[in-house]
Amino acid sequence: MARIAHESSELNWYLFEESVSMLEQSGYPEHRYSLISAMKRQVALFSKFRFVAKVFWALAKFRRKLVSPTDAPALLLDHETIRYPSILHEASKTTSIYCTGFRSAYYIKKNVFYLPIFGILEALYSGILGDDDDRMNQGIEKLRRVFKEVNPGVIVLGKDNMPVGRAIVLVARQLGIPTVEIQHGIYQSNSPLNTGRYVDYVFVWGEYFKQLYLKQNLRAEATIKVLGYPYELQSLPQGHKKQRLNVYYLGQNVEMYNSQLLESKLETIEALDKMCKKLGFAFTYRPHPGDSRASLREKLPDVKFSPKSETLEKSSMQGDIFISFSSTSLVEIALRGKLCIQLRNYRLSTDNFEDLGICPRSFDSIDEVAGYLKDIGETGDLNQFYRPVSSKYIEIPQPNSGTAFVKLIKGIT
Repeated sequence: MARIAHESSELNWYLFEESVSMLEQSGYPEHRYSLISAMKRQVALFSKFRFVAKVFWALAKFRRKLVSPTDAPALLLDHETIRYPSILHEASKTTSIYCTGFRSAYYIKKNVFYLPIFGILEALYSGILGDDDDRMNQGIEKLRRVFKEVNPGVIVLGKDNMPVGRAIVLVARQLGIPTVEIQHGIYQSNSPLNTGRYVDYVFVWGEYFKQLYLKQNLRAEATIKVLGYPYELQSLPQGHKKQRLNVYYLGQNVEMYNSQLLESKLETIEALDKMCKKLGFAFTYRPHPGDSRASLREKLPDVKFSPKSETLEKSSMQGDIFISFSSTSLVEIALRGKLCIQLRNYRLSTDNFEDLGICPRSFDSIDEVAGYLKDIGETGDLNQFYRPVSSKYIEIPQPNSGTAFVKLIKGIT
């Protein structure tokens, strides 16, 4: 594992610069500016919620007095891990849970507590933005006081490559609290892994990702555990013969990190739309949450967009065939039993999803995709083309991810 900063002069590098520099070197030169903009917005927002944070703290303390203590040490989950309801449900059966994610404030279960950290984030982000060691240390000291009060047995993160995750790991290491990162997305084999470098353990989706950490010599094998896919999946019926197949293109906001890719993205969406119309297929573009819908709609007036309120699960049900460059959503939809195709036509390095056993086919050009879709259209039977995702790439935990998570946690405490 990488060495954690101890001197104040190293804090800015540890909390911010190292991770940003790695992403810049991986082909995302504008990631720095997007992250800085996000931190500025959040600092302005957090400063307005100081009173709200105090109210939630008081409420959490009051609720804790009403709950009988459990034998198992408490878990502290960061804001990203609230996305795993099975893990939250199973873990809360045996221990108290503290969540920094705002959505957990609405989780009614008696031993799940919302832990607001607005003030901590405000201090950390403003310190990073101003390269102010004193301000960054204020945030770290506030975090230390929170951890001492809550006294978690384990802290679980969604990622340790962002400032708040780095700060959590730093304080946890000082207090002797083990930390775990749950893999949050797919990783490319030809790019340096910039997450899961500082936590004590990583829980990965499959053996493939475990081997990535070992090949890059980032972790000892004993600190890498295979959890499997942490999200809940509902298998969808694979389509049979239909009059008109619906093709979805899953967007990625690649231009947010490299503005030169915007033109390629627009050309790809427009070409896929024209191709589908020529073949007699319906076409829908599903924007990435980071996309500027208004701007894209203005540039692509003839393309159908999925509704903003449409969930990924709903898109999975609406579409028959799904295409993307390297989106994690494409992997999830493939896991749901839908036919997925990889189109690798951006000037970015990415793994071949066909070789990895994610998609039945991976293509480098839209013309190749057109030929494949023509073959599908002639049969109308998607079952002939579908292949399940390889279990070596992603395991589906049994009976569920929550049970698998609790078992792994018990093995490290």
